[in-house]
Amino acid sequence: MQGCAEESIGKRATRNYIDQTGMNNELDEDTRYIAERLRYISFDTNGRRVNLNAKVNNGSTLSSNIFYCDNNQIKLGSDDDEPMIVNEGAIVTAEDVGEEDLDGMEGIRFIYDFDGISHLIKITNFDILNNKSSFYVFDTDTGYEDFEYIDSEPTRFDFLEDNFTLIFNINNASITFNDINDQTRDHISKIRTDSGGILKLS
Repeated sequence: MQGCAEESIGKRATRNYIDQTGMNNELDEDTRYIAERLRYISFDTNGRRVNLNAKVNNGSTLSSNIFYCDNNQIKLGSDDDEPMIVNEGAIVTAEDVGEEDLDGMEGIRFIYDFDGISHLIKITNFDILNNKSSFYVFDTDTGYEDFEYIDSEPTRFDFLEDNFTLIFNINNASITFNDINDQTRDHISKIRTDSGGILKLS
């Protein structure tokens, strides 16, 4: 896991790919197609974290931690208390992130992926007295505050292009990512770039 704290894993891998495919020479059609889709994607490391920088959704820039090192394992997210969810149907409990209650689960991220548009969203606040939650969308740099939810029931949120559904359970201190993508084959959200690239993170 030394690579997490030393030279950029992503940049090194991208550079190696470019060297191997001859970006400075003439490219065949298939290689050029792939290279064009890598053009606006880069990774860099910051201590034990890996950051993604990518052009998504008609040119918006997504810049965020997507991996971190924990006990010699690379995990999705920014830290133990800020994991990133990509699997539809995933359930995260407060205990999973070192908390006791639902309102301590702020910071969890997930990838929204519908109709070829993806966003990275963070849950920023819980008001469990009034059953309200707030969100932040990284690639548009926009916050959405005080959306009501029904405790322990699927709640549809409608502030993006398509609705997504989460279940906030106060008694069990858990979040179910009930409907966060339209990927019928593997139910895994992907990051889709402006140049047509698809990043599947796991």
